[in-house]
Amino acid sequence: MNLSKIILVLKREYVTRIRSKGFIITTLLIPLGMLAIIGVSIFIATLESGTQRTIGIADQTQVIYPRLEKIDPQQYQNYANVSEDSLKALVTNGLLDGYIKIEDNNVSELKSLNYISNGSGGIDFLSNLETDLNQAIRSERLSRAEVSDTVQQIYESSLDLNNQTISEKGTLEEANTGFLSVIGLFMGMIILVPLPDMEVCSPAASLKKRPTESSKLSLLQSNR
Repeated sequence: MNLSKIILVLKREYVTRIRSKGFIITTLLIPLGMLAIIGVSIFIATLESGTQRTIGIADQTQVIYPRLEKIDPQQYQNYANVSEDSLKALVTNGLLDGYIKIEDNNVSELKSLNYISNGSGGIDFLSNLETDLNQAIRSERLSRAEVSDTVQQIYESSLDLNNQTISEKGTLEEANTGFLSVIGLFMGMIILVPLPDMEVCSPAASLKKRPTESSKLSLLQSNR
């Protein structure tokens, strides 16, 4: 079989598909849909991040809650003497956004904690909550190890990294990496978008559908 004919058939099929209305509509709608989903997710995360929440801390150790209170006294409330059934009722009735029960093995053995909530709170909130709990428990573990306050402050200290770019004028500007990520995703979706209504067939089958010159001549001779 002639390779040039196979390439010609494949090229014709490809050009036919990319000129179809379905391909054009899909190429436009899929990236726009992805951008809409990302935009809504970012909006919800931003909206929820500014919401003040109340988390009940049932601290059986009596040493973790004071540390959490120093981090955010409005968010973390002391419910050490409240039963777990009552805490569940408070969450169900909307008086608490959630609660966490802390026992000694959560500190000494680093047993996983359970955050019981009404379902509110995004990824950013849960990440901050986990950071606060780790900070409070780490501080207590260092204290039990009789580490000095100076060493604890050094261990718990951290710094922020600001991403800046130099403009053509030589001035420093904040890098807009989020916008570039969205543009990259948009371009990637255009490249990877599937062809709609694409029929899978072999090049040989496509060639069989097209009569050759010899078959046309034989057909004319038989009709005479």
